[in-house]
Amino acid sequence: MVSRTLRKGKSGTLTVFAFDQGQELSEHTAPFDAFIQVVEGAVELTIGGEAVTASAGEVTSAWLHL
Repeated sequence: MVSRTLRKGKSGTLTVFAFDQGQELSEHTAPFDAFIQVVEGAVELTIGGEAVTASAGEVTSAWLHL
């Protein structure tokens, strides 16, 4: 996995992640809402204990209160 923070501010950060097939991001919490846009391929996420699948061109979110 490769990541790069593009912008960091008081209300949040904008970070780009790139994963190879089979790579994972460890479970974590964040102080801001998260928006996930899939550019290529597909991703399986667990958000607030719920399984979510997103494919290229889709956007999903993880709200802070989860």
